[in-house]
Amino acid sequence: MYSISPNEQELIDHIVHVSKNDILYGKAKCVESMGDYKTAMQMYEDVRTARHSLTELLMSKAGAYILNTQQTVLDEEESMISSDVEIVNVSIAKIMFQMGHITDAVHLMSIAHKALVTLFGTHQGTPQPRHLYIADSYYVLGLLANAQGRYSDADDLYNKALNMKEIILGMEHPHLATILEAMSMNSLGPGYFHDASEWCNRAIEIRAVKFSKRSAILTYSLYNRAQILRDSNFLKDAHKHYEQALYFAKQHYT
Repeated sequence: MYSISPNEQELIDHIVHVSKNDILYGKAKCVESMGDYKTAMQMYEDVRTARHSLTELLMSKAGAYILNTQQTVLDEEESMISSDVEIVNVSIAKIMFQMGHITDAVHLMSIAHKALVTLFGTHQGTPQPRHLYIADSYYVLGLLANAQGRYSDADDLYNKALNMKEIILGMEHPHLATILEAMSMNSLGPGYFHDASEWCNRAIEIRAVKFSKRSAILTYSLYNRAQILRDSNFLKDAHKHYEQALYFAKQHYT
């Protein structure tokens, strides 16, 4: 009868622990969406710690066991867990951005994005890999560029995120609306009101197909539209949209 060695058992225990942390990661995303950034940050850091732990285990104690079978197995497992750590780092960088820690977020994102491109590029056999997590990292880099007033850079990064998600998810997936709204707000910076309106309209059209008109997800769309109307000097219409956005925010977030 086959007996599990202590090293194998420790590896199994760590993998189970990380599976539990995958659930915690999903919960952290929900907490972040609800605006509790401090709690979400702590949850993300707990997940990252767990994933770092498994990476170290694969590199040290599990290495000898897996090397007895096939080296590539170790490489693939280590790569998978390393990418999981960087995925969490992207989420942490986004929270840093939301809390105003722009410099720290830029530093973390520069490391995380390069690592994700390298890891997925190696796996896909191309220096320009496509993956939803790479698209997400382009999106967060765009948010940071916008916060620094680098509107042209932000536009380029948002376009990369949008194009990649269109290829992977399709042209009408609701995840595209988030990027389109960010592109809309970015266009307001240099005063491109027509472009801002077009991106906003497309985001609203995508969400209108997938969500109820009273859905909480439309709150930001109303706010975005209000910003465009205000900056375009349509103040009465802007006021009406702000009122609608506030109404939905009170209904869903208080």
